[in-house]
Amino acid sequence: FQRSLIGDYTQTLRQLKKWQSTLDFYEQTALKQTQFLAESAQKAFQAGEIGYLEYAQALNRNLMIQSQYLEALL
Repeated sequence: FQRSLIGDYTQTLRQLKKWQSTLDFYEQTALKQTQFLAESAQKAFQAGEIGYLEYAQALNRNLMIQSQYLEALL
């Protein structure tokens, strides 16, 4: 029983480290990049450099990454 419990504990620790690493990536890198990309897309759209479709695609990518972050957080 003790070996089984230690095995479960070890596996749970590995999963925790994996999820923490994923959250760190989103919080330190991905979310900052999505904010920058959304702001850049908005400026480019307002300046007429990109069309509505490109602007909507950029916002959609932004929302997808934020959604993935929230799923990882959950």
